[in-house]
Amino acid sequence: QLTFDAPVTLAELKEWETPLLLADVMANVRKFDDAEKEYVRLGALYPDAPDIDDSRAQLLMRKGERESAGLLLRSAVAMGSNNPNTYKFLVYNDCRGTASPECLELARKAVDLSPDDKQLKFFNISLLNQAGQFIQAIVMANKVGKVTSEEAPVFFYQAAYAQYRLGKMDDAKKSIAMGRLHAVSPVDVGRLEQLSEAIDRPQM
Repeated sequence: QLTFDAPVTLAELKEWETPLLLADVMANVRKFDDAEKEYVRLGALYPDAPDIDDSRAQLLMRKGERESAGLLLRSAVAMGSNNPNTYKFLVYNDCRGTASPECLELARKAVDLSPDDKQLKFFNISLLNQAGQFIQAIVMANKVGKVTSEEAPVFFYQAAYAQYRLGKMDDAKKSIAMGRLHAVSPVDVGRLEQLSEAIDRPQM
């Protein structure tokens, strides 16, 4: 028996959703000043609605005000935002080379909200390796699925590094071999070779 979700009626909408939609329309037709005024007004009336900060942040990014946008997105996260783009922005903007607990949580949430985004998973694996959470890195790698030839060198390097740090040398060597099959750039080739040499080096 087929079942369908009931359609959303106007009565079920939160009272700020319709004016927020109208503000978003203003932003989309480049009436930035009008949209900004409406976002500010709605934010003052409904300070606990993360969607308002999400939308205003998107507008600020279109205007090139990335720092202010980031502050609003952090506010939205603190209020429980479930907007995938919010987490993607914060992860890619604030967490490159920074495996802080906050970044690890942002990356985890980003993957949860965008489960088909392989690039987010690759980024998450890298963060987990940086944080020394090698088992979690392998778990995340196992969720990636198929990778393309272009993705393979970086993916298999990250997987091999986690396996190496866990003492799984045979698995690490297999991952390096897979990465080598597709490595073209000197950076990818060199990185895989360095890891291979580390694995082959006698353990003290």
